[in-house]
Amino acid sequence: MSLPDLVDKLSEYTARYSQIRTEGGLKKEFEECRLAVEYLTSEIELRKKAPLNNEIISDSQVFFFDE
Repeated sequence: MSLPDLVDKLSEYTARYSQIRTEGGLKKEFEECRLAVEYLTSEIELRKKAPLNNEIISDSQVFFFDE
């Protein structure tokens, strides 16, 4: 996933996370959004520190849920 794609996903998950906090929602969905925001933020920061290899930084498997 490219850096712009990661930023787009971060925006989506942050908006959903904020919506759940404001309007309420399932605890599972809240935790999924919180973890996705944390992961995406970390991944973006790592890629900003290694601009020459910004497509592959971590080898962790992360699955995003379709909305």
